[in-house]
Amino acid sequence: MLNTQVPTISQEELFKVQLLQSLSRASNIMYEDNEISYNYNNDVFVIKQHKSRIIREPGYEILLEGVLSFTANTNFVRVCAKDGCFEIE
Repeated sequence: MLNTQVPTISQEELFKVQLLQSLSRASNIMYEDNEISYNYNNDVFVIKQHKSRIIREPGYEILLEGVLSFTANTNFVRVCAKDGCFEIE
């Protein structure tokens, strides 16, 4: 009998992967007022908290929902949600 269970990844783990992947390919990364701005392929992107979401602009790409607070600086990114907090260094 085949095992048909599909592995799952949490929303938080996916956010970590997306953030690290974006920043590893970026140039001119700046942390200001709990926002991350960077250049990629001659475009400027901003990752920030909007209400209970972390989004990427331009546009309104939702990277994470259910967020209570988002802190970003040169040392770490810290996200707090109702289930707790996590950091990315």
